[in-house]
This record gives sequence, C-alpha cells and structure tokens, in this order.
Amino acid sequence: MEELTKNIPKEERDLTGEIIQESDRGMTLVCTEVLNLELERLLKNKFALQEATKVKKFIEPMFRVGGSLASFSSRIVFAYALGYITEPLFMELERVRSIRNKFAHSSSSLRLNSPPIASIVAQCILGREIKALFLKVELLPTFYVGATKNASPERWHFFGVFTEINFELKTLRVDTTAGEHLSREFARIKKEYFE
Repeated sequence: MEELTKNIPKEERDLTGEIIQESDRGMTLVCTEVLNLELERLLKNKFALQEATKVKKFIEPMFRVGGSLASFSSRIVFAYALGYITEPLFMELERVRSIRNKFAHSSSSLRLNSPPIASIVAQCILGREIKALFLKVELLPTFYVGATKNASPERWHFFGVFTEINFELKTLRVDTTAGEHLSREFARIKKEYFE
C-alpha cells in the first residue's frame, strides 16, 4: 500500500498525515480551511486574467477580511454562480461548510458520528471509495494505521469527501500541473483497488 502514496507530492502526504492525527473537530476545521484556500486560489487564478491595476485595486481587497470574497460561504457561491464549479461540487462544498459550522459554533463535544453531523456526512456523494479504503486497515500506508484505531466510518467518509473536493479544485485552477498529477494518481488508485 505504500506505493499508493509514493507519487503524491511530499507536501500533500505531510498535510494528510497531520490531518489524520487530528480530532474530528480539528480534522474538519483544517480540511475546510484547505478547501477555502483552494477556492481562493481558483478564483484568483480566474481573476489573474484581468489587468494588474484592476487586480490590485479591486480584486485583492475582495479576499481580505470584510471583503465580499473573504468567507468560505461567499467563495463557494461565487465560484458556482460564475460556473467555475459544477452543481454537484457546489452541493458537496455546502455540506462540508455545514459540517464545519456545526463544529465551529458548538461548545459541545461533537464527533463526525454524532447524530446532527453524521446525517450530513451520510448525504455526501463523494468520498465513499476512500472511506472503504480506510476501513481496510491492512491496506493503509503505515503512517495512517495508528490514526485508524476507533475511527468511525463517518470520519473516513468526511476525509474522503475532503480529498476528492481538494483534488477537483486543484484541477479546476488555471495552473493545473499539481492538480492533474493528483487526479491521475487518484484515478489510478480507484481503478486498482475499487474497480
């Protein structure tokens, strides 16, 4: 199974290793922020086609605190409204945002298998193959194995949703070199282990 990750860039493997070690709350917040940054990169790449003075004067301020594209929610809606992401991807991002909000705005001890969150995770379309992979501990790269003890299926489903959305957003960017590589690698893994 170590061969599954050998062609994924080290930065991606390191981030994945850190995410896996987090609590459900920490994992959700970190994954959501990674997706938020990928949406920002996607939108900025689309705006990069504008002349430099317009970008500096009008576009950059939109991404700052208080700007119209400063929040995860606004970036999701804007990317969808302009046709940069598909409706299914928009719906998955909205579910991820909803899960993130449940964790971020609750002082209760929540997990991804807690009833209010588990029902949202269950609605997610993406991530099912990755969840199945993580539930087969014997197939995991060694640095994931310790993190799988007592992990719920909902945790791995959410992680799978994050992984697939992250790959998809990378491929949608103008500079798609890393995204294309990751998508090819993910397609190879799916074919080898699930088809």
